[in-house]
Amino acid sequence: MKPKIWQQMCVLSLLPAFTGYTQAAGFKVNEYSTSALGAANSAGAAQANDATTVFSNPAGMTQLSKQQVIGNFSLIDIDAEFSNNGSFDAAGQPVAGSSGGNAAPLLHVPAGYWVKPLNDTMAVGLGITVPYGLTTEYNSSFVGRYGALESELLTVDFNPSFAMELSDNFSVGFGVSARYADVTLSNAIEYGAVCFSALAPTLGAAAPAACVANGLAPQAVDGTVELAGDDWGFGYNIGVLYHTDSFKVGAQYRSKVEFDLEGDANFTNPAIVNAVLGAGGAFADTGITAELNLPETWNLSAAWMINSQWTIMADYLHTQWSRFRTLAVEFDNPAQPDLVEKEHWDNVARISVGTEYKHNDQWTFRAGIGHDESPVPDEYARPRIPDSDRFIYAVGFAWSPDQHWTVDAAYNLLIADDSDLASEGNYGETLIGSYDSTKVNLLSVGLTYTF
Repeated sequence: MKPKIWQQMCVLSLLPAFTGYTQAAGFKVNEYSTSALGAANSAGAAQANDATTVFSNPAGMTQLSKQQVIGNFSLIDIDAEFSNNGSFDAAGQPVAGSSGGNAAPLLHVPAGYWVKPLNDTMAVGLGITVPYGLTTEYNSSFVGRYGALESELLTVDFNPSFAMELSDNFSVGFGVSARYADVTLSNAIEYGAVCFSALAPTLGAAAPAACVANGLAPQAVDGTVELAGDDWGFGYNIGVLYHTDSFKVGAQYRSKVEFDLEGDANFTNPAIVNAVLGAGGAFADTGITAELNLPETWNLSAAWMINSQWTIMADYLHTQWSRFRTLAVEFDNPAQPDLVEKEHWDNVARISVGTEYKHNDQWTFRAGIGHDESPVPDEYARPRIPDSDRFIYAVGFAWSPDQHWTVDAAYNLLIADDSDLASEGNYGETLIGSYDSTKVNLLSVGLTYTF
């Protein structure tokens, strides 16, 4: 087979894998604060009652009169399984395979904060958080294995911050972010379908016979590719807070962060594939680079202290996913042409309301409800991230046995809308099915030390 044809096949086979970069970035992590989770994150940029305000609004650090350290830990149990509904390959035959099992393992999300007042009007702080992340895993027999097997995005954000009170009622805050991103993705390569798609434009109806003659019948020969890359990126955030004795309103903007990921593509190919490739050089381990852009966000929040015990809160969070229009990937191997793929993400919003009841100096109780939109339109949904709009139901409490220690706990139930897929692959296969009755159970605990 000519090297040019193998170059075409290489481009077609790798597109599903690199699509995972964008979809992984689309999974925004909201588990930055146990106390905020207890009210469905409705406290947002306004409440500013503990050191987690470093993340939600650095201006709120001026509301803390003492030094404070917080550690939070969240466990996330996702119940999401794919139901196949007639997926077929390039030849129009049903794709053999299973549901892939539960799409995600048990996940854990840590976060840590420190705030120190410098005087009556200024404070500094540091937040270490995981603002974006994704982990999905399917078994090797998954009917959608050609689009996804394993997907993992890890980000860690280091966010030193400064705040100043400009008047008795108005504060501003600013922070810089040094953010690390690490991505690992894998999928199966259906070399029969790749061959069919690559030869069909030139050979037409004769393409299947030509592929079979080369030992590459549809669904007869699978390989795998694993892609990995990492990089550091930098951004900033700025917040404002207006507060009176009974009312607070806050706003924050977090900038986008850009990454130039560098790493490797590692292939596992059956012997027949290596034999046909010959000296063509395609589907060989090689270095890669890829662009990853995590979008800017802004939110507006309000908190009303009705009396000494009751507070009601509301938050609006906007994420600018429309920034993410294309994905560009370069390969060190000249036999593998560079890739540019269009994306179709939408701007999205999360809206939440909640309440907090201070029973006494030791006990505080919280509850809230929210609605979180998915950035992925149904027509572009893929198995890397089985995402859809979801409602969030939250409860939580805080226990302060003395003036130094506070224990926070929160539980969230997320109920997602059904997500239908009719995703055409880049080399002829079509995945048809749905994720129905997806639920997420989240448990978070936090420990605060004030001194």
